[in-house]
Amino acid sequence: GFGSTTFEPDYAAFYNPITPAEFASISGHFVNHSRTQDSIVRAQITDNKLFKLPGGDAGLALVAEGGHQLWNYVPDTGFATGDFFGYTSSGASFGSRNRYALTSELQLPVFKGFSFDLSARYDDYVLKGQKFSKTTYMVGANYDIVPAFSVRARVGTAFKAPTLSDEFQGASGFYTGATDYYACEQNGIPISTCAIPASGSVFGVTGGNTTLRPVNADVWSAGMTWRATSKLNFDADLLHWKISDEVATKTVDQVLRDEDDCRASPSGAPRLDPSSPTCVQALSQVIRDSLGNITQVDTPKHNVARETLEVLALSAHYLVNAGNVGTFSFEASWTDVLKHELQQFPTDSVLDLLNYPYYFPNGTDFKTKANGSVTWERGNWNSTIYANHVGKSPNYLATLLIEGYATPGAADLPSQTLANFELGYKFRSHLELTGTIINVADALPPADHTYPGTSLQPYNIFNYSNLGRSYRLEVKYHTGK
Repeated sequence: GFGSTTFEPDYAAFYNPITPAEFASISGHFVNHSRTQDSIVRAQITDNKLFKLPGGDAGLALVAEGGHQLWNYVPDTGFATGDFFGYTSSGASFGSRNRYALTSELQLPVFKGFSFDLSARYDDYVLKGQKFSKTTYMVGANYDIVPAFSVRARVGTAFKAPTLSDEFQGASGFYTGATDYYACEQNGIPISTCAIPASGSVFGVTGGNTTLRPVNADVWSAGMTWRATSKLNFDADLLHWKISDEVATKTVDQVLRDEDDCRASPSGAPRLDPSSPTCVQALSQVIRDSLGNITQVDTPKHNVARETLEVLALSAHYLVNAGNVGTFSFEASWTDVLKHELQQFPTDSVLDLLNYPYYFPNGTDFKTKANGSVTWERGNWNSTIYANHVGKSPNYLATLLIEGYATPGAADLPSQTLANFELGYKFRSHLELTGTIINVADALPPADHTYPGTSLQPYNIFNYSNLGRSYRLEVKYHTGK
């Protein structure tokens, strides 16, 4: 159905074994050649006693570096002539660039308990037909208000050039599981149970992009440390990243979702503006034949207009000396994602990834995460219990439609905690034996029964693992003194 052609095999010939010569005529080997190169020359000058300040000696570091990078990939010619059935390869590609950088850092202990850290960097990349450069900086300060309490802050910018593969990788084909959301909707089949295309997969093409812009970011953070006692301390930090021109590749699934939302639906107008940059891109990336079947989905690398992330991080450490029983070290940390926004193109709307998981179906955000450990040491013995906790995450239905949590049946899955246990003994200074139990409780991922029966598993494989309880025994022997 849906334009698929069926054939009946010649059963008389089907069950006749082929000869080695016949098999050799339809099989073979393909050989690809690739080479990458990254050479660098660096010169460094440091002086940790540049001049005196009330808080101590100022320090200076200067670094200059230059280098050459190269990318070269030559696939077997058989890929271009269609000699290999069911296999694809990246297209032939070559690119090179020169890069130069100057870095400086200045540490200023203004007075006892108060210091500045100033740094700056200049990067310059030169490649055929393109040149980009950037000056970035970072300013940090730390102030011990009292011996037991200190505050810190930093603000600055960041820069990262696209990788060689991001820029120069040739067109690369692949097959991946997919759902034709548009065809499902046009045929009145619920997306959660739709099996179009019948094969369950589509052909995709990705590749590099020599017009990519470098990644830029504005960052700041503020934090504090409270040393309640000599053995108990607490840390709190608020971190902020505003990233522009991040290099990304949309998944085939997200391209097909966007294409469906950008086309006129049977029930009315498109859910997304067809003239928006997101729609223009998605509609051009899905290629269909005259019958409407998907023949190819393109997922080129592109720059994301803006991504903003804010995170609150708390941690604590406590050390207890229990005499003959040994020493105990308690560690705990907790993070909360306060904001995660994404804007694909400058004129697109800003997407709230925390509250609208439709835009981030693979590896949806855990808003909160926590972990803790207790380590015991006594003589040659040591042991650690470690627990990792992740908060709620959206179920499959919440990521399926643009309505997100408003979709009937959409909800959050419960949190999950996994624990590991480790016990070690040092026989002598050179020999140590360690046993580990991973996932002590044999816990499974939270079951998500909103997945259709056609799915291979009832949980998000990008968020969770179904690895059960496992055991490991490790022997370490150190040579030398």
